[in-house]
Amino acid sequence: MPVTARISTIITTALALSLILPAGPITLTPTFALAASSPPTSTSISTGVYFTDPNINGLPLDRLGNPKVDAAVVISQVCTGYSGKHHTCDGTRDYATVENTTPGQLLAWINITRTSGAPLQSLRVNETLPADWAVTAIHVYYANTTRISTDPDITQPSTINFLTRTPSVLRMAIPNFNTTAIGHPLLTGQSILVSVKLNYGLVGKAERYLSYPKNYTDVVTAAAWTQKSFVGTESTTSMSAFFTIYGTYTGPESAPPRPLLDTVLSVLPLVGFIALVIAIGFGMVALATRRRRSRGYPTSTPQQ
Repeated sequence: MPVTARISTIITTALALSLILPAGPITLTPTFALAASSPPTSTSISTGVYFTDPNINGLPLDRLGNPKVDAAVVISQVCTGYSGKHHTCDGTRDYATVENTTPGQLLAWINITRTSGAPLQSLRVNETLPADWAVTAIHVYYANTTRISTDPDITQPSTINFLTRTPSVLRMAIPNFNTTAIGHPLLTGQSILVSVKLNYGLVGKAERYLSYPKNYTDVVTAAAWTQKSFVGTESTTSMSAFFTIYGTYTGPESAPPRPLLDTVLSVLPLVGFIALVIAIGFGMVALATRRRRSRGYPTSTPQQ
């Protein structure tokens, strides 16, 4: 085809398109926009774990800079056995009883933030709680303000599932963020806060070998999906935190126990019983010998 004919064909096609397409920029409809630009295929979340008192004040720090809890411990002696008709105590052991802790309760906080990527539609959280601490309350907040007192409480059993079991493991599941009080997926920069109130389970209980300080750890793993019902692109994260509980011992018996002396004192009743049996045996033998002599019997066989 000659060059002039090719140029004529191009000009004719351009004129035809100018009559079909509107002038100016094209506005994409939602359907066209989804087809032309696919949503992100990855997402990311971050998790934070920390502890406060019930007034949401941070825990005090020990000399190592770690959060701490103080426990008031009373050392007492408990009788382990009785003897005689007056029930005299013949053995004791030292027991430690935690009267209270400061603070009296703890709040274990989990902060889950959508940091980048596609909106989050569903979420699962597993939390291994500190041993010896019991769960008394659970709350979930949508952290859309600057303080917890104004953050919306979205704790709704109909939209958020909770499960606790032994050992102390908390499982939380949000199948669909749209059905929660938030009303929409978790977007970039948005967070939820999970608050777990804890009581110290050893308060009021006497323990034979209770010793402080003790470290308690809280471990959290979280998984989030870009679609409801835990499907779509998945992101996972994990975090842990710990605190130390220190004992403050009170009472005149608060001195460290003396294991050797305790052992000696515990076996004295048995030694006395054995000595008594031996003494009775010797007495019976002596009495029998005396009776034989009084009747004229020799006390031993004469030599031939």
